[in-house]
Amino acid sequence: MKRILLSLLIFATVFTAKAQDQYYLSKAITVGCYGANALTDISKKAWITINGDDAILKLKSINCTKEKELKKISAFSAEGITELYYSTSDKVGFFKDADGVFFIFKKNSSSYEIFTGAAIDKKEAKEIDFSGKKSKYESSLSGIDDAIKAQKEAEEKLAEQKEEEEKLKQKEEELRKQQESMGEMYKAHMGEILFVEKYMSTKKVTEDKETDFVKEFELGNDALYARAYLTPEFKGTKGFLDIRFTIGNVSVTSEQLRHEYGQEGKSRYASVGTASYWEKGLVGNFPMVSAKKKYYGSTYSMAEDAFKILLARVKDKLTLGSSHKLKVELYHVDEPGEYEGEAEMTGEITMKITKKSENILSLLCRCQEPVKKDAAIEKQIKELLLSDAGITKVHKVWLLSRDYAVQNSYGSPEYRSMNAQAIVTTKEGWIVTWRGSAKYAYTGSGFSDVATFHKNDLYMPVSPTCIRGAK
Repeated sequence: MKRILLSLLIFATVFTAKAQDQYYLSKAITVGCYGANALTDISKKAWITINGDDAILKLKSINCTKEKELKKISAFSAEGITELYYSTSDKVGFFKDADGVFFIFKKNSSSYEIFTGAAIDKKEAKEIDFSGKKSKYESSLSGIDDAIKAQKEAEEKLAEQKEEEEKLKQKEEELRKQQESMGEMYKAHMGEILFVEKYMSTKKVTEDKETDFVKEFELGNDALYARAYLTPEFKGTKGFLDIRFTIGNVSVTSEQLRHEYGQEGKSRYASVGTASYWEKGLVGNFPMVSAKKKYYGSTYSMAEDAFKILLARVKDKLTLGSSHKLKVELYHVDEPGEYEGEAEMTGEITMKITKKSENILSLLCRCQEPVKKDAAIEKQIKELLLSDAGITKVHKVWLLSRDYAVQNSYGSPEYRSMNAQAIVTTKEGWIVTWRGSAKYAYTGSGFSDVATFHKNDLYMPVSPTCIRGAK
């Protein structure tokens, strides 16, 4: 008779009150009481309690009682075996066959061994064809390991789904609570996109007023933002937010820029944040023309760039005195760089083209006043810009310094530099304002008249109407 080591476990689950069924064993087994005499440390009975997917197997001798908590291995299937329970920690289990007989088994190393049968009637227990049943079922038990693995994976997946569902419910509840504190404008325009000619903080939504918003604007008049009052359902949608600008039948989206120009690591849009950057809580404040002193840079410029590049693509329509319907849409995509999608929120505003759109000092064109004129230096910088393969045309160059800045090294001149600005057209057809400086190397007896790039302070898409103002 082989000795089975069975340790006492504390119940992890509270079972409903149910009487344990007593079973007689076809052969007595060792209980495994600590320090007990092997001759008396045996059990001729077993007590089995089944409660759904949980079960308890109890054995007792005159020395002690041992109880094992088992779990149903639902993924296990074998001919003749109707249900099987097992403890992965104690490596002990039991199963019932089609005849209603229970068999207790254990795992030794990598194989499973059936070591007794059990029946409620004592006579039936004695008459169990143990040898035949052992031969029939024992080889089938090798599938327990795979069944346990499959069941564990299924349970983990189910747990993840439940956790995700619980997080989603919690998030929706938090959003609903937040929705109640958003103020009257939010409640009146929830699910709408409105337009405002100034920067408005997403943290002060309760201060929004109807008079803040416009239904039409003159391009170049001031800043312009699309302010979206998001519903909890929109906020809770999975994926990445994209914003699409449309005039007539021409559209440009922020993620379209990533798709077309941002796949390479050094590209302007390779690692730019999605439009979700402009979305805080239940409100989005998407820049189309950034307000004065508000941050503009390559990191988070996709929304504004998309609007400016749209203007470049419809440049022939932007004649003085014309008006255009500008449509703004918000929707979700699965991955950055995807830009096809159905609008989930839409707003429209009338855009008028007046002389304001040609003002190079406006927020639209982002240029500074020329400090001086020097045709020779302007020509040198123009040639420098045209040496960039990404620039196809230079419309105007103007100087932002009254004189050169000289850089010395160990008391000797190294180079001199000049601050400048220019409006150019890129190979993609964008209209861009560049601001930076060009430098001229010291040759030993004087400074070169060939300009080279020194610093780039601003490289920003602007409206094609800015070209008219630069002439």
